[in-house]
Amino acid sequence: MSLPPEGSTQPFSNSAEWQGRLDRARTGLLGSPPALSSTPSELDHKLAPTRRESEIKPAPRTADPQLAELREAFRNASLASSLDARLVVAYPPRRSGRNDDSITDSAVIRLPWGAGDWDMVGVVQRTHDVDFTISLPFYDRSYDTPPPHLIPHSLRCRLYYDPAKDDCLLVNRSDTPIYLSCLDSMGSSRDHVLTGQNRVVGPGMWRISVGGDDDIAEEQHLLHMIILRRQYSVTIRKAPKKLPGDSILSKRSAPEEDSEEAAGSKRRRREDDVTEMLLAPTTRAAAGTSVNPRILTLDTRRIVHIGGTPLLNLSDGESAIVRMEQSEAMASRDLASYELSRLERVANTPSASLFTGRHSELSENIVAKVMRYEGHRAEDLIQTANNWKREKRFLEQLHHRNIISLKAFDGRLFAIYVEHLPPSLHRDINSSFTPQDAYSIVRDMSSALAFLAARQIVHNDIKPANIAYSPQRGAVLLDFGMASSEGEIRPGGTPWYLPPEFAVYGPRTCPGDIWALGITMAYVLGKIGLPERTVRGWLIRDLPDKYGGAYSQMNDWLNGVSRAREALNCQNMVEGLVFRMLEGKKALRIHATEIASVFERATPALHA
Repeated sequence: MSLPPEGSTQPFSNSAEWQGRLDRARTGLLGSPPALSSTPSELDHKLAPTRRESEIKPAPRTADPQLAELREAFRNASLASSLDARLVVAYPPRRSGRNDDSITDSAVIRLPWGAGDWDMVGVVQRTHDVDFTISLPFYDRSYDTPPPHLIPHSLRCRLYYDPAKDDCLLVNRSDTPIYLSCLDSMGSSRDHVLTGQNRVVGPGMWRISVGGDDDIAEEQHLLHMIILRRQYSVTIRKAPKKLPGDSILSKRSAPEEDSEEAAGSKRRRREDDVTEMLLAPTTRAAAGTSVNPRILTLDTRRIVHIGGTPLLNLSDGESAIVRMEQSEAMASRDLASYELSRLERVANTPSASLFTGRHSELSENIVAKVMRYEGHRAEDLIQTANNWKREKRFLEQLHHRNIISLKAFDGRLFAIYVEHLPPSLHRDINSSFTPQDAYSIVRDMSSALAFLAARQIVHNDIKPANIAYSPQRGAVLLDFGMASSEGEIRPGGTPWYLPPEFAVYGPRTCPGDIWALGITMAYVLGKIGLPERTVRGWLIRDLPDKYGGAYSQMNDWLNGVSRAREALNCQNMVEGLVFRMLEGKKALRIHATEIASVFERATPALHA
């Protein structure tokens, strides 16, 4: 097994596997890891009642709609001018008496028609949607009138949207196996999907049912759905030679575009500069969109996109034009159509590509972080979607001067757009920072970590590369891709910055961030070289094996840190604080609030 690139964060995010390794290490039974599992979804639209199951009032059963009737209903939905749906779902009437007005999720559009007695809703993929969960209670068919106290089964299926295909990934999270049937015009296929298993579902009509193991006629049909093509397109084009301020997504048309001949001339000049990814093409004009009409008329050189996140194909100087079909019903969706121009590469990590850029709907330059999904495995899609949701969720709730701010996002492309910051502390092998720099960095980072600790959030990957700094802006904490709630088992990180307790204590805590800041400050103060460039790393996942090489390497590293700690001058305020950050015993390690209070007391004295 080869080591990851030097200095990179190891995104070993399978918490269950990590806890299992720790448990087996304690008993001397370290073995092979179990299968990958995913985290719960944020978006959980329930087609089910919310009242206690004991209050459910059974209703007479309704007949399943005929296939011809379903196809006609789905056809009407897919052609509806007011619907930009990614999928349409038909399901039996609710049995709790709950009013349909309770459907408030803006991703869900109630349709005015149904299929027989079944209700229908359309589901729109918004910029913050990477998946959609359907939850539906059902009873065994043997109960014509279920007793009031009977607890129903639960159909729970999560659909993950693929950023580069019209396909979705369906994961069965139900408490029972299901049958998944494709009902296309050429016939039907029936697949048995166990709990936890996944299947790819492409554009077309599908049925989910249960029962009927021995007799297909005994199947109980729980829902029908049609998967539609994506309602957005992504076009990648090289930077054209144009005057400053001439935006591709400008709401104004240049005067010369009134001339068809001039427009044709422009197309001929630019035809070699445009590459259109074969994503869902727009089929009708978008109402209210700001996309310049000349995008629609450019001659394009098309290539077949083999899979993955389209923005990973951007090179410096190129632009991605994201265009959404917006009807009046969904005109309120923000930043659904925009142009993203890539300026310069920032970093490529195993989990993401980062670059500076311009977003047509934002006034200042940004940094784009595009999650690295390349379309190889179903598990990769699940993990990437969950990682995107996690990081976005943390960034949305963090508003602090010394924490990077979220400017925009696009879950359709696994992209997060954050503020553009000064360079990180990850610079030379030996520190070139001044004592005043060190003072400012500790002061600003202690304020940021105290803010996180008050919200029980752990960063889990504090290091020089994740702290931006300039004397004018101060220090800013960035990259929350490894963040977790305090006490959550969140394996992974960067080896040299892991606290001593990491290998023997599963849950992550705020004192671990303090230790990592201490290592970072030891470098800033010149007490150690930049660890990523001076000490060979180790595989984090191998640490629970106390007789393995990784554990031995980390122990040697910690001994070196201990020697550097003893060389600190505790009479100096900053060095004294770093000494306390590098306390090996977690319970005795200084807290962020205590560090921040030291600077609060020191600031008046400095101004006196």
